[in-house]
Amino acid sequence: MTKRFKVLRAIATIWKILAWVELILGIIAAVGVLVLGLVGMSSLEAYGYSYPSDVPWQLAGPLGGLIGAFSVLVGVVFWFLMLYAIGEVIYVLLAIEENTRQPAPQQYAE
Repeated sequence: MTKRFKVLRAIATIWKILAWVELILGIIAAVGVLVLGLVGMSSLEAYGYSYPSDVPWQLAGPLGGLIGAFSVLVGVVFWFLMLYAIGEVIYVLLAIEENTRQPAPQQYAE
């Protein structure tokens, strides 16, 4: 039996690929936020800058980097699950359509 809805299958695959790309780039971004939080403020102090006056000093250093990296990771995982789920829902709907099209086996009364 030939597969139908080839474009829809391609779209579902693209959603899943986008989910993985978003996850990888998001993890890289979280690591970047963590590194900037751990190293960034000390390097700014070397150039004569001080902690911003409108935020508590704890949030401008390593603790801020940890909080920021954790927040980025939570958001990245959430969006990864959403994008991946979109692709999976499309595949489930296609599977339902294929199974509905198949004829049911005939049961004969004896």
